[in-house]
Amino acid sequence: ALFMKTLEERAGGKDALDEKISRGEWDVVTGFQRDEIWRYGSVYDFETVVRRVTGHPLDADIYKAYLADKYKEIYNH
Repeated sequence: ALFMKTLEERAGGKDALDEKISRGEWDVVTGFQRDEIWRYGSVYDFETVVRRVTGHPLDADIYKAYLADKYKEIYNH
């Protein structure tokens, strides 16, 4: 959820990211994963990678907000 939030911010917001993906511009996602996550996955432990990429430690509240938004969209609640 933290990675997704960071990716959305860097892409110009959730709507901008969704628009890019809908146009088939997956390089915004794969580039982020390659350059920010995978490159350092064997160098740093997971928590360090999360901090380096997002600027934040792991946070259950961000994950809960992500789940609430996701399921609100699906179930219209």
